[in-house]
Formats: sequence, structure tokens, C-alpha cells
Amino acid sequence: MLKITLLFFLLTASVVHAKDKPWESYAKLPMVEQPQISPNGEMIATLYNTAEGPTISLAKFPSIEFNILASLKKDKDRVDFIRWSGNKYIIVSASYPEYVNGQYMRVSRLYSINVETNESKMLTTRRFSEYRWYRYQSFRLVSSLKNEPDFALVSTFDEKDKAYSVFKVELGDSSFDKIQRNKENIGSWYADPKGVLRWGSQLIKKMISLLLQYGIEQRKMKH
Repeated sequence: MLKITLLFFLLTASVVHAKDKPWESYAKLPMVEQPQISPNGEMIATLYNTAEGPTISLAKFPSIEFNILASLKKDKDRVDFIRWSGNKYIIVSASYPEYVNGQYMRVSRLYSINVETNESKMLTTRRFSEYRWYRYQSFRLVSSLKNEPDFALVSTFDEKDKAYSVFKVELGDSSFDKIQRNKENIGSWYADPKGVLRWGSQLIKKMISLLLQYGIEQRKMKH
């Protein structure tokens, strides 16, 4: 009951404040967003907005004192969602704007946070960072793997397949192991609650052509 009451307090705190200063409050982000209770029910992770920018914060029940685990850049980074993977890791999906070929797009990146050590890590590998278009490359969470909390399924553009493939990623060291090649131009992959890939939808060809065109232009500039 205490945990439910605390969660209700976090969700309604900004609403109470809005009644006192309606016009100022409507122009501000909520103080606390996306509260997520850990599977064991002992911790709550939230997106906690500060004057310096959004943070991922953690509190252990019954305390309401939040410990900041990670901070993002103000007015640039946006937290799309946070999700527990077991009781040890928090997976964070954040995005930032990029301008390419006359169009704005949001690039999504994934991070893991070890709540035991406060260590955060971007889920990527050196092979991907060597791509010319890496700054425009998104990483998407397919499954947090309920039965394997130290791992997650992640999809991202793979130059070898010329499409979005699926990788099993170790959340502690960010090692990538490809488990699903992409021969059908699949852009979005979906898994069942057990983490088994079940279906995918085709990627908009325009996005792939933008990435490939960017790579071609960069090669021409080098020569």
C-alpha cells in the first residue's frame, strides 16, 4: 500500500503545483515522469526533470530521496522510455535531432544503467561507430528478455545486411551477437513476452536510401 501511495504522490505532485501557478506550470515539463517499479518491488526509477536537464533517478522504498544515475543534455536529448531489465539494469531509450539531406530526423540510442554500481553504458560497438553514417544510426529495443535480465534484443542498421538486423546484447559490456539476419528489408522487429522474435514490418525504403546516399557522398568527398 505504501508503494502505491508513493507512486500516486509522484504522479500528482506536478498537478498540485500547476494549480498554484497555472500559466508558469503549463510551460514547464513535469517534475517526475515515467515512474517504473523494479520487478522485486523494492525500487522506483523515474525520469526526473531538473533545471540542468532530464535525469534518470532512482529511489529505494520507502524513501522518496532520489539518487541521480545519469544526466542528459538540456534542450537536445529526449528520453523516450525507461525500462527495467531484472532488478539490476535499467534500459534507457534516448533520442536527439539530426539534420540530413534537407530533413530533420530523431536518432535513437540505447543505454544500460547498472543500479548496483551506477555505471552507465551506451549499447553500441566499435564496428558500428566506424560507419560514416553512425551519427544518424538508431538503435531500438526489441525485447528486454524477462528470463535473461543481463541481456536484451536490439535492432540496428547493419551494413552487412543493408537493413535492420537483430542482436542479443550483453547489458554489462555492450557486446553484440547477431541472432537474426535481415534479407527482407525489415525495419521493425517484434518479439513475444519470452523474447522470441515473431514478426517484423518492412522499413520505409526512403530511410535506407538516405543512409546509403550519405555513405556514397562521403566516399566521393574522400576521393
